[in-house]
Amino acid sequence: SVIREDWFRSCIDAHIKLGIEPRGVKVAACDPSDTGNDPCGYVERQGIVIMGVDEIEAENGNRKMDAACGRAITFGADSFGYDADGLGATLRDNVDNCFNGKGTQIYAYKGSSSIHDPEDEFKSETAQLTNRKEELLNKHVLYNKKSQNIINIAERIFRTHEAVTMGKYHDPDTLISFCSETIKPEMLEKLKAEACKTPIRPGDTVRFYTKDELRKGVALPD
Repeated sequence: SVIREDWFRSCIDAHIKLGIEPRGVKVAACDPSDTGNDPCGYVERQGIVIMGVDEIEAENGNRKMDAACGRAITFGADSFGYDADGLGATLRDNVDNCFNGKGTQIYAYKGSSSIHDPEDEFKSETAQLTNRKEELLNKHVLYNKKSQNIINIAERIFRTHEAVTMGKYHDPDTLISFCSETIKPEMLEKLKAEACKTPIRPGDTVRFYTKDELRKGVALPD
């Protein structure tokens, strides 16, 4: 994994430790799922502070999406995003109907799509992801947008770890904090476990397994 447990633990209530007030836009997002033992992942944040992490159970993907939208509206989300790969692509009408007449910005996220700024130089503070010495571009290192965003979160977690444990200054807008007052302990623990054990798929670029691949079985690191 690209995220260490001690880095993650440093981010719990980091906004309190660093004296940063939750401020800025409110964002909610969900990862839709269908029937069976696969709940819909849901998260809320304000600015850099993750305020809520939960799993939504319902009879099918449509009802789970409706519940996620309802929570986002109650939260007062300025924007709402959902994973549009797979099942999510079929739920656009649900989202549009739930937010009809509201000023919430809606965005569909596709982790399988192309990365941002492919021609920019790749930079990483979190880990030596490649042993190659020449200058590398984002397109040389990152497989898709999912890979790019996971690395971005790892960067935020690492910078926050440095700020909390070493007193190193970083722009507060580049950090992240998980609020233990509003996230249920079991959800915080599950988030930590999954974030810190996400395996990288072998290959020439940084790539992560899909949920279907993980369900079929992947040899996870110890």
